[in-house]
Amino acid sequence: MDDAFDDYASLIAGNHRVLITTDRGELVLIDATGDAFRPISRLRLFEGKADVWSHPALVGRRLYVREKREVVCLSLGQDAETTVSTR
Repeated sequence: MDDAFDDYASLIAGNHRVLITTDRGELVLIDATGDAFRPISRLRLFEGKADVWSHPALVGRRLYVREKREVVCLSLGQDAETTVSTR
């Protein structure tokens, strides 16, 4: 499969796609229509070593991902933007 999924990952599925958040803070979008693993896009969400154990929250077109020190908000629309907030 992929080394990014060695320990823990959260999945959100819909429209023949699966959005995966790994415990290392990587976001992977895969095509779920075939019989093989086909990544469409990958994004590293946090700088340095991340420790993500919470499930991401999808609110409208925004995806919130939290790790120990930061929260990232991703706009999933066409005019995509990323906002990072620290506690």
